[in-house]
Amino acid sequence: MPSIWEKDQLKIYNYNIMSKHRQLVIGMFGFGVVGEGLYKVLKQTPSLSASIKKYVSRTPVKRNAPEELFTTDKNELLDDKEINVIVEVIDDSVAAFDIVKTALKNKKR
Repeated sequence: MPSIWEKDQLKIYNYNIMSKHRQLVIGMFGFGVVGEGLYKVLKQTPSLSASIKKYVSRTPVKRNAPEELFTTDKNELLDDKEINVIVEVIDDSVAAFDIVKTALKNKKR
């Protein structure tokens, strides 16, 4: 069992690790059940250091998120310097491979 001192050191270590993390700015491909679920979780959990900047959707359909978050142009996300994380939740494996390959080339997580 860790001592009180060890517990305090672990808390300090965890604080230092978390404070060094930068804000995650997410670009997401797909806004189905999973994409919309992630949007809701991030919106309901402001303590997370993450926000969704833009979604790519196959069709510009009215969704349960602000319209300005949506685009049909994948390059709008892949070339955006502020977006540092790409999340892909689509059902097209060929397109998904292309998205992930380009995201990695652009140094996105």
